Amino acid sequence: MATYSTYLGLKLNSATDPFLLSDFIGNWTILDGSPGVFVCTSSSRPSWTAAQAGRLIFMTDWKALSYWTGTAWLDCRDAAPVFAGGVYLNTAIARGTTGTFTVINLTCPRTCSLAIALTGTYLVAASQNQDAGMTATSLQVVSGITAGAHTVGVAADIGTYSAPATIIGVKALAWIAATAVGNSL
Repeated sequence: MATYSTYLGLKLNSATDPFLLSDFIGNWTILDGSPGVFVCTSSSRPSWTAAQAGRLIFMTDWKALSYWTGTAWLDCRDAAPVFAGGVYLNTAIARGTTGTFTVINLTCPRTCSLAIALTGTYLVAASQNQDAGMTATSLQVVSGITAGAHTVGVAADIGTYSAPATIIGVKALAWIAATAVGNSL
């Protein structure tokens, strides 16, 4: 007499059961619909039962893994999402003005703190006691980030400096931080 597997309900024939092609087709259909990691979006997560407890999903919009407890979805927090991006600008910013630029558009899977590292390269006239090709770097932890879409950018404020500066490019790296402190580092 046939039995069925615990998690997927595959038919397990005994040695005395007759060969039925329909049993194999049924098992393959179940396996085909049950990949190792189910791929979906955060708004199209499957409605599973306790039998699927422990199954993983990958949400393409949040770029994050979650697992099913049997009653609810929980994030896999041992590998926090990391977001990276850069922008080539080669744009002059005049004296007394501020240029604002988007570096990364990202989607946070949950309320969190983000650690953000920015580095930018700029040029100023050599006559201004600056070396050509300067670099500015910033690292900050920003708390209270809500789940959803966000933008990481940079504002280059030239202020009363006597000459314009050319912003060459900016790179950013952001990751979910283990701390909720909003201090500059």
